[in-house]
Amino acid sequence: MRLITVAIHTYDCAIELKNLLEKEGIEVLLQNVNLEHPTVSSGVRVRIHENDLPLALRIIEHREIFTPMPSPFNEKSHCILVPVDFSDYSVNALEIAFALAQRHNAQIRLLYSFIDPYVAGNMQLSDQLTYEIADNDARQRIEEDAHRHMDEFANVVRCKIKYGELSPVVFDTVVMEGVPEDAIIEYAKANPPYLVVMGTRSYAKKQEQMIGSVSAEVLDKCLFSVLTIPQDIKVNIEATDIRIHFFTNLEQQDLLALDTMSRIFKNISAKVTLVHLPAKRRPFERSNKESLLNVMSFCKKNFPNFEFDTMSINADCAAEQFGCLVKDNPADIIVIPNKRQNAFARLFNPGLAHKMILNADIPMLAIPV
Repeated sequence: MRLITVAIHTYDCAIELKNLLEKEGIEVLLQNVNLEHPTVSSGVRVRIHENDLPLALRIIEHREIFTPMPSPFNEKSHCILVPVDFSDYSVNALEIAFALAQRHNAQIRLLYSFIDPYVAGNMQLSDQLTYEIADNDARQRIEEDAHRHMDEFANVVRCKIKYGELSPVVFDTVVMEGVPEDAIIEYAKANPPYLVVMGTRSYAKKQEQMIGSVSAEVLDKCLFSVLTIPQDIKVNIEATDIRIHFFTNLEQQDLLALDTMSRIFKNISAKVTLVHLPAKRRPFERSNKESLLNVMSFCKKNFPNFEFDTMSINADCAAEQFGCLVKDNPADIIVIPNKRQNAFARLFNPGLAHKMILNADIPMLAIPV
């Protein structure tokens, strides 16, 4: 197999590059090394097999991703938070998260939370010190396992970047203790992200398991935009024919949400359908049609990269009607201005975003307003 020179460095830099490439499985040969005084060698050639060149170039161009560092983050850069649990659906969310991060020159932070099953036991009063020691040892093992799983997952992500399956974006990892939805919200409050991207189970799996959705809980409480990606659903943001359904009841807050959507999907050409949810008390009021026309005019003027049209559905059963809506008018992403509710209202009258994530297998961007 023919050898080619991929770089010419001083000895120290050549050794560093050699170690990096060999760590990623590429065989490396150094030439022109002064064997008597290797540390002062100059013009050391780093040579690899010709068929390894594309892989080596990807690694060299994005060395910061493959070189372990305490913190590769630039704190002035946008951060996209991606909660993971190492499941297939959390892996699926990585593709669009990394693609958006590259488009925004942002960085990715992977978050995993673990639950200590002994917390409740430790809260009980006990004179048995041996029990507390045993619980502490068990908790330490759980935390060590969490960090080990996250390190393994990070290696999988680097491998996907290396082979071109993910966009080359700098990322780091965080492991913290807590119930997943609470850990995500707590971390986001302390470290405000530009966007949260989460994978979700498919509709069938949600119905089978009949348990609370972490994503739905985050949507209800989070103060940041959340993009949810259902299991097995792929979204190509580089496509030129993305179809977006934007739900609106023609309030001023919806215009702010439209602006946020345009910034998140910047430089993306898309067809946006404004799905009008008429007010319950005045569903056929003439002013609704006038307001919708005014919104259309505003959108066409301020968001020229999007093509707009409109439709209306019954606000009382929007989630139920959505199946028929997307059958006749397919959508790649739905966008919902997500209004905050108190705990009592969330319990007895959950918001549209909460309903949609439980009843639709379509990526959804929920924007808090």
